[in-house]
Amino acid sequence: MQFPEKIITFLNNAPSVDIGYGGFTFFPADGLEKGQVGFSIDSRKNSILTGAEGEWQKEWIVIGLDDLVGDPIFVDTSTPDFAVMTAEHATEWNPYPIADSLENFTTIITNLATLSINRTTPEEFDKNPLSMSEKENFISSLAKANPHSEIEYWEGFLDLE
Repeated sequence: MQFPEKIITFLNNAPSVDIGYGGFTFFPADGLEKGQVGFSIDSRKNSILTGAEGEWQKEWIVIGLDDLVGDPIFVDTSTPDFAVMTAEHATEWNPYPIADSLENFTTIITNLATLSINRTTPEEFDKNPLSMSEKENFISSLAKANPHSEIEYWEGFLDLE
């Protein structure tokens, strides 16, 4: 499989993010094809795409997982700026944007990595929880830069107590 260079660059530079019980696992760039198994391909690399509404779409490339719930984090390559999406595992995929672009998602992840310092484990997080102003500043900045994204996802993500 051939993947857009923007996605490869992101994966080669994405910081690790673990904060309390939450976090993200991003696929290594050379493991990106394996990350598509169960979404767009089967274990033998055969397409499982049908094109039907509610099914996984060919433009969606999984780049990682939300560690707490296991939902995919993926890029919608049909959007000009490569919007970053997620969707709950269900019988139907109902994705929603969590960043208006892959570039904005990079900023979000970088900011989360900074917030996670001395908070990577549940124990550390309990001893050093995020202050209300840290949460509000993060959400406010994110909302301004991503007006077309579901900010509620990030509000829930930061509610890690």
